[in-house]
Amino acid sequence: MAALGAAILERNRSGLGQYIDLAQVEAAIHFIEPLVLDFTVNGRVPQSAGHHSDRACPHGVYQTAGLERYVAIACETDAQWRALRKMTPLADIASADATLAQRIALSTQLNGALREWCRQMEPRELVGRLAAAGVPAALVQRPSDLYEDGQLAHRGFFVNCSHGVMGPTPYDGPATIFSETPARLSAAPYLGQHTDQVLREVLGLSNDEIAEYAASGVFQ
Repeated sequence: MAALGAAILERNRSGLGQYIDLAQVEAAIHFIEPLVLDFTVNGRVPQSAGHHSDRACPHGVYQTAGLERYVAIACETDAQWRALRKMTPLADIASADATLAQRIALSTQLNGALREWCRQMEPRELVGRLAAAGVPAALVQRPSDLYEDGQLAHRGFFVNCSHGVMGPTPYDGPATIFSETPARLSAAPYLGQHTDQVLREVLGLSNDEIAEYAASGVFQ
């Protein structure tokens, strides 16, 4: 940010652009400060954690009923753990007052039992029940599920555009809405849609030249 600010300052002063040479690693290394310090001080090399978390347990993505349907569940607090424990067969594995450290030590058993329980549940109903009980949970959505997402619908994110082949089709709208510069969206072109326009208006070809190219199979 300092380099960018200095470049803008110089542009405003002299009108000259600036060249900034900045490595992505240097710009982003602060995001992994704890890992860098752990290696520097303790010599530990971080390994892939998968779904494991040192701040929540149970913590993972669990298959539910239906074809390739999953929900994500995370218990970060004792209250969330007690709520989840009441709804599931986890009471046979850990007590209501089990600490996070104790639950992590039993994570294999807890995740195994939770996995079997979730496998019998309808995913959206399960997420609703968990959320109502105060347990953080969310449906792992397919791209097609996003069209029914309540928050995206509330924001009016998807915009219908008329496609030349598919007809009215929902497209991703602008991620940011500006009051003075509204986005202008159009449907994606189908293959060859603008060939004639490019040949005539950009390349300046005549009807005879276009016909000659078409007869030779160039446009196939």
